[in-house]
Amino acid sequence: MKTTRIPDKVTSPIRRLCNRICVGSVAEFVPVEPEPDGKLSDCFAIVDDKIKRMGGSVCHGWVVWLLPSIMVEGEFHAVWRSPDGELLDVSPNPLDAGHILFIADPTRSYEGKQVDNIRIPLSKNPLVSEFIKLAHQSFLVMNEGDLAYQVGAVAVDGRKLMPIQRRMQELAHELQIGMGVTTR
Repeated sequence: MKTTRIPDKVTSPIRRLCNRICVGSVAEFVPVEPEPDGKLSDCFAIVDDKIKRMGGSVCHGWVVWLLPSIMVEGEFHAVWRSPDGELLDVSPNPLDAGHILFIADPTRSYEGKQVDNIRIPLSKNPLVSEFIKLAHQSFLVMNEGDLAYQVGAVAVDGRKLMPIQRRMQELAHELQIGMGVTTR
């Protein structure tokens, strides 16, 4: 069973992801030291609080996730830049990892609205393409209208979302993907 994880090295698909995000950007490993009261999927508020207490600044970018033989995925994210210029991820992550792979993106800032992940397929398998397309459709349904400005659990129209999620589950089974990590 394939499950989402943090890549252990920068590969050609990850370099393609970097160039898709911002030409010339690079992926770097950033240590994780979550703030004790930090909530999953709330990196922007956590970093803002850290800046208020300790100084420094925000560095917007993308945390990289790997679903082996399926895709690499960039999730819009924020890390803290210390007053000394060191990057530190101060948010908890779903894998409870000690580091992340991060691509800084100087072209983006957080504007209170959800941003869809960027996905690069690792296979020409049409099921992988369909899975990626459905992930985008799921994002659109979960972030329709004012939902795009909410963090955490949201109430969505099940009639729209359920068929997408059902097909994603079928594809996950066919592709032998574990669906345990969600990044919303």
